[in-house]
Amino acid sequence: MAPRAALRPSIFVIVGPSNFPVTLRNPDVTPGVAARRDLDWRHFVVIDSNTDAFLASIGYRGSGTYEARRRFLRALSERIDLKQMRPGLRRDNPRIVQQAMYLFMSIANRRAIPKDCMHVGPGACARCPKELARYCPVRQDDAPRRRLPVVEG
Repeated sequence: MAPRAALRPSIFVIVGPSNFPVTLRNPDVTPGVAARRDLDWRHFVVIDSNTDAFLASIGYRGSGTYEARRRFLRALSERIDLKQMRPGLRRDNPRIVQQAMYLFMSIANRRAIPKDCMHVGPGACARCPKELARYCPVRQDDAPRRRLPVVEG
């Protein structure tokens, strides 16, 4: 029997084969809490409407099942080194990547963040890479765009 999970803001409650609830915390979302060694906290990823909107905007063509979208987010997360973006984070954390998708697509949440680029105007849009700006729900179309550098790989 596969574990079932119910999302809390930063906590998953798992009911496994033993039918005993187990609390699973993401160590980057709940600092100071050690990761469990017997459960893979990277397995649990939230797929919500804003995550789906982001996946649709980038042309995700995989299966619409939770499992397929979860696998896609985990694979994407493995390619993003979060340690380079913010010291103290683990290199790979699918929950942080999902949260970034959610926040990027949520106009209401971005409006509530005073430092969000949407409060700056077209100047901020001009600094955003063209490839990302075209998906931005708060972009200002008259702003020039810069291109992402080409990465040899």
